[in-house]
Amino acid sequence: MGAITPIAAHRELAHVPPRSRTMTAPALQQYANRHGDSGVTAYAIDCDAIAVEFGHGPVYVYARRDIGARHFAALCAAAQAGRGLSTWISQHVQSHYATHFDDRAAWRAWRTAAPQAVPSPSKR
Repeated sequence: MGAITPIAAHRELAHVPPRSRTMTAPALQQYANRHGDSGVTAYAIDCDAIAVEFGHGPVYVYARRDIGARHFAALCAAAQAGRGLSTWISQHVQSHYATHFDDRAAWRAWRTAAPQAVPSPSKR
């Protein structure tokens, strides 16, 4: 995978209406954690991105366009299987996330906000 600069925080996407952002998936669902020691607690998948919550804290969104189809498919498969998601992230995609949020509430607000609710840049 080539050098990809991750977006450091969701505020950099504030000018983009939520519905045209990557994540339009349903609410986060509990990760099965079949191995028993994963840092992942929940995930949500849509056709272009997967959101992953770690330890009931930060939520990272990995977009297919940023990590490639092979890694995206592997993350989705691991999430649905309930095994290997955290390992795949740490070994293959690491910090190549599209955006991240401090917690589930911040992710949910960004994901569900109406486009007109996004403030316009101030004109001075």
